[in-house]
Amino acid sequence: MQKKLHQLFWPIFIELFFFALMGTADTLMLSNYSDYASAAVGNANTILGMFMVMINIVVSGVAVVMSQYLGAKHETSAKKTLGTSLILNVLIGMMLGLLLFFLTKPLLQMVNTEIELFEYSRIYMKWLSLSVIAVAFSNTVAAALRTYGKPGIVTYVVISANIFNVIGNYVLIYGKLGLPALGVEGAA
Repeated sequence: MQKKLHQLFWPIFIELFFFALMGTADTLMLSNYSDYASAAVGNANTILGMFMVMINIVVSGVAVVMSQYLGAKHETSAKKTLGTSLILNVLIGMMLGLLLFFLTKPLLQMVNTEIELFEYSRIYMKWLSLSVIAVAFSNTVAAALRTYGKPGIVTYVVISANIFNVIGNYVLIYGKLGLPALGVEGAA
């Protein structure tokens, strides 16, 4: 089953666009809450983005190796590669999450975070450090689905996640539906 490039391009493009949009949605929605909160989240997302690059390096390698195995009709080896990479990326996600959680303050100082933004950035990074394992796992599964020629599944999941993110932000940032307004914590 050979797919043409354009059949894979659009689902992958939409997936990556919506994945990038998630942090942007937090920043935009927080801009109505507080300019400092919005700037702080943008600042924290820069650091988080650098950590995500480390996860995506493994993900890219997995996609290449799995593609080679599938092209050579070695389905079992492709599945073993996926299993190994899931374990590896979850371990990397744990290490990176722990680093982000425990080294939030030094990391923010390293990038010269302004005093007005520091506490908001720290809170946001602490909360998001808890999600790094899930991101590592989901990025690996997404790469495997793309490798198997099923990028549409990932696209629907990422679009759904964005919808839930915006709804969650609305409720938790601004304190709707009887919940308290949590601001940055709500966005995280």
